[in-house]
Amino acid sequence: CLEKQIETLHGECHWMHRGKIPALREHYAAHGVRVRVRLGVESFDYDFRENVLHKGIAERDPAKIAAGFDECNLLFGLPGQTAESMRRDIETGLTHFDRLYLNLMTANSAPLQPDAAACAAFRRELFPLYRDHPRIDILLENTDFGVG
Repeated sequence: CLEKQIETLHGECHWMHRGKIPALREHYAAHGVRVRVRLGVESFDYDFRENVLHKGIAERDPAKIAAGFDECNLLFGLPGQTAESMRRDIETGLTHFDRLYLNLMTANSAPLQPDAAACAAFRRELFPLYRDHPRIDILLENTDFGVG
């Protein structure tokens, strides 16, 4: 970071390692580098997150989930999601995180595949509402950041 004059370092961390974040921040801060940590919570709906997505976040309270993290990923376009459930996740995320990354599910080799109706609802109802939000990045394709 020092060699490349990086002032802010963004990284992602699983919730189970949240206890290591303060030491990580402290280490980099000693060198003048700010650390921003993202969590892949995917959804704040506990049952959906843990029984369908199996994320391993044994906490229901969004404020407690967000503690120590700056940003979060939300995953949309999945079976069982509706425009309203996705909107609730976005609004909850905006309450507890500085920045959100909204990812529309892309077909891959995982057993869980995108749901056409949920994807269409996101594109039709939510994308127009949030596409210009200053604290939200939307990935309609998983390569929208130029990687993947």
